[in-house]
Parts: sequence; structure tokens; C-alpha cells
Amino acid sequence: MSTYTGALLAATSIPLWAALPKLLPASFGASAMASAAAALSLGADGSEGETLHRVELVASAVELALVAILPGRLQRNGIATRIGVAPVLAAAATPLIESGLHAFFGRNRRTRKPGTLGAMVVLAGAFLLRHLVLRAGNESAKRPRDHFRFSRPR
Repeated sequence: MSTYTGALLAATSIPLWAALPKLLPASFGASAMASAAAALSLGADGSEGETLHRVELVASAVELALVAILPGRLQRNGIATRIGVAPVLAAAATPLIESGLHAFFGRNRRTRKPGTLGAMVVLAGAFLLRHLVLRAGNESAKRPRDHFRFSRPR
């Protein structure tokens, strides 16, 4: 279910979405996994919380790698867009940075739960990824040049 939205978007004739037939569903899937683990970790304690935090970290790392590839893949396919993935990259990197800081400095006992800030930022990043991809796709649909570049034989 987590990759279904990306697969549906990639199966359309919108140039930006159609240019990413495998990368878009994978990005949405990694983002969904990270945000699900983040949401569940907000209410979990003990070993459940630690396990969910690890899942969130791995999924965020995968999301970070996949989203970083998006602009280059679009450019390679001839789609001219300014998809602003920087906020999504920052959101995906937040739990990784937070975990690194916790490992280096130790856990601060005064904080409510380790990973709470990272979890909330991951949830915001999941929303931003979908919003930015939808918005950039709608913009690419308004540019005939993208349609012609994408549909020409290679």
C-alpha cells in the first residue's frame, strides 16, 4: 500500500511523474515506512520505541538516498523542473543526525523521549515529499516542452 500512490502517479502521462516509474514508488514507500515508524514511536515506550526508532532510521536513510537521486534522474530524462527536495532531504536526515548526536553525547535524561523531535520532523517530511512531487508534477503538465522532450523517441 505504501508504494501504490507512487506507482499510480508514475503510470500517468504527466512528464515529471512518468519519468520516475521505479524511483517514485520506492521513494514513497521508504517515506511511508519512515513516517509510520515515526508516528508509532511517538506513543511507544521501552524496547518497542527503540525498535521503531531503528526502523525509522533505516527507512529515513533509504528515503534520503532515493530523494537525493530524484533531481538528477529528472534532468537525465529531459524534464526541466525545480523540484525543491532540500526540505525533504533535511527531514529525512534529521533522525540520523539526532541519533548520531545521542550516540556521541549520550542521552539527555531531561528530554521526554529520545527521537520525539526526529519523529515529528519525519512526519512533516513525508507530507512535504508528497506535496512537492504533486506540485512539481502539476507544473510539468503545464509545460508542453516537457511533454515533447519526454515523449520523443530515444
